[in-house]
Amino acid sequence: MKTVVQAGQTLLDIAVQEYGTIEAVFMLAKANDMSITDTLQAGQEIETPEKVYNSELADYCQRNSVCPATSETASNAIRLRIFTEQFTEQFK
Repeated sequence: MKTVVQAGQTLLDIAVQEYGTIEAVFMLAKANDMSITDTLQAGQEIETPEKVYNSELADYCQRNSVCPATSETASNAIRLRIFTEQFTEQFK
């Protein structure tokens, strides 16, 4: 499988989006021959091996088109698009 990186996403964001946990970041880094701190570019395709970590959170992201994007922008503002009120209520 492949995933297209959205603006502002890090490998950690992709791990949460696709696997429901940041634990998957090491698998993603290895599968893509990169470091967990490498900068991703919007539109870049990365390999996302099929593996289950936290299917509940991954399914939530899929169903609600949630694409976490926490990298710093040019203005040094951090965007946290995953933690909406709906998300917080569902995962209390």
